[in-house]
Amino acid sequence: AFPLRIGDTVIGVLTLAAAKARAFAGREEFLQVVADLVAIRLHNAILHQEIQRRADGLEESVAERTRELQAERDRTHAILETMGESVVVTDLEGQVLFANPATSTLTGYSRDELLGLRLWHNWTAQMLVDARPAAEHALASGQAWQGEVYGRRKDGVPYIARLTGSPLHEAGAPRLPVGAVWVQRDVTDLRQAERLKDQFVSNVSHELRTPISIIGLSCDNLVAYGARLSESQRAQLIQDVHDQAHLLGRLVDDILVLSRIDVGRVP
Repeated sequence: AFPLRIGDTVIGVLTLAAAKARAFAGREEFLQVVADLVAIRLHNAILHQEIQRRADGLEESVAERTRELQAERDRTHAILETMGESVVVTDLEGQVLFANPATSTLTGYSRDELLGLRLWHNWTAQMLVDARPAAEHALASGQAWQGEVYGRRKDGVPYIARLTGSPLHEAGAPRLPVGAVWVQRDVTDLRQAERLKDQFVSNVSHELRTPISIIGLSCDNLVAYGARLSESQRAQLIQDVHDQAHLLGRLVDDILVLSRIDVGRVP
């Protein structure tokens, strides 16, 4: 029996047997060389098995990680595809690399048409002067940016969007931006509603001022000239106050109804 050694470590035993007595006499040195060669081969085989085992484990780990990344990508893609807000990914030059369906709805351009265009390709001339430099500066410096932008859809219809941009960084280099994600929310209807509300407030102020003025004037006439007015004149002034007071009440009631509608208290 010859120990199979690698350095100081015994990794096995080579056992030889023969039917004749002293069959191996005088051959111990040769057989030790054989044992040493067997030890090297055995050691190499063990190393190969270990490497193969680790390679198989690494391959499985890579495959599992690949499946996880694929699932994460699919989830992210599904979220982006179903979001109501426009989501655009650009490079450092503002060139569109990805756009979800909501972006096409907002701008009127298909996703194939958007790819390669600049984020601000359809902004108004004033926005290119006011907002584009700030957005480009934020993009280059890796800072977030937000603001309202005015653009035109493919068919020429104007729109207003609330735009928020966040930098994308290189993995392992948080200070190095490689692009940005821009989220746009269409606020055209909201701004139109706000304008209508302001117009309504202005109109209501005018409508309320008219009966108040008539009531005040009629009362002033009654106080100043009541003794010199005929009965019919006084009656007419009182009737004017009555009519305008009722008109004022109806206007106030309308405003209260609109207020209840606004807070969802009217079915």
